[in-house]
Amino acid sequence: LFGVERGTLDITNATYVAEVDVWYVDVMTPVAGLPIFRGGITARIKSGNLISIGAMTYPSVPVEGDFQIDAERAIRQAVIDGPAPFAKHTDTSAKAMLLPIEGDGVSLRKTWMTYTRTQNPPGKWVSFVDAETGEVLNVHNQVRFIDGQVTAMHHERTLDGSPLVESGVSGAFVSTDSDDAVTDAQGYFTLSAGTDYATDLDGDYVDVQNTDGTDGLLASADPNMTWTTSDATQAEIDSYIFINQVRDWGETVSPDLGIVTGTINSYVNITNSSCNAYYDGDVNFYASDASCNNTGSIADVNYHEWGHGFHYSSLASYWLDFDGSVSEGAGDTVAMFLTGDHVMAPYFYKGGAGIRDMDNNRTFPDDFQNNEGAVHSNGLIFGGSMWDLWHILMDLEGVEQGTDSTEAIFAGL
Repeated sequence: LFGVERGTLDITNATYVAEVDVWYVDVMTPVAGLPIFRGGITARIKSGNLISIGAMTYPSVPVEGDFQIDAERAIRQAVIDGPAPFAKHTDTSAKAMLLPIEGDGVSLRKTWMTYTRTQNPPGKWVSFVDAETGEVLNVHNQVRFIDGQVTAMHHERTLDGSPLVESGVSGAFVSTDSDDAVTDAQGYFTLSAGTDYATDLDGDYVDVQNTDGTDGLLASADPNMTWTTSDATQAEIDSYIFINQVRDWGETVSPDLGIVTGTINSYVNITNSSCNAYYDGDVNFYASDASCNNTGSIADVNYHEWGHGFHYSSLASYWLDFDGSVSEGAGDTVAMFLTGDHVMAPYFYKGGAGIRDMDNNRTFPDDFQNNEGAVHSNGLIFGGSMWDLWHILMDLEGVEQGTDSTEAIFAGL
């Protein structure tokens, strides 16, 4: 029935499972005295009755090639030409095997099926080396990798009552009981093994810390995980997303700055005051009160505070060149580039109002106030100038080139 010669069958497995009263039987069907990779007959026998049978046999299929190289050379070729040539390979072995090759038709090629093992990268490598030429025809890894994604439900920009949006969480550490990984820009990760997935908001760039309770933790039996307020406060989730967004912008504008290449902490839900945020080498955001929303959940405020770090990192000399008014304007300008909006932080106040407007006609020195408390107001001179310059250059050069030119001027490039 299956085109196999009598007397050539070889039972390779016969296992009985009493709980279901089933025999699992696998039979090898060699050709030219050699086993065929994934070839043979498999059967299931329940309560003494044959209930299913499957076959992958190759009657009248030509056998090609010859054994011109030995097993040791086949193992060497598998390592040299395989996906991990510089790793240490252990537990090596080789077995003669026919490999089905599909082209215009099907043929069975004489190969050495080799096994090697590596620790870094994790691998149990199965390679098929042509027994005649030494060519590596196929390689697969028996270590089964787990793919997953970490996403987050977050405010798109501010607390205006719009539905939360879902985005991939970049730079997050994901761990299991036996492996760990870091998510890519879209939140995807790959693990070699393990169960019980866990991640937090202490990533490879920003560590978000909840000053009014325990830090967020997301654990799941599913490798596809989504941050919600069941796992962390909304401000923690929002700030993690927003700070990574503005860092991505920084990488395109001035990738060598310390604020971009280093790491940063974000402290959210600070309760000893309200209606504010600040930068002190890290970014800090206050909880909400009766009049103001939680500043950690407003993208513009996250961008602005990080923008102080961008300004600070750009200075040739802090003591000679740092100016608070310019820094406030610089922070607003960073937010402007990311939002495309001249209004700074809509819904900073619970009634919906923002806190500053860069579409203004303020000039220096006429509108400059020489007192310590006027830095935000003075910053509008700088921010308004950048808003005007941006639109002038977009009109002259087009949106994309005009934006690039304005960002380069802003960054001092």
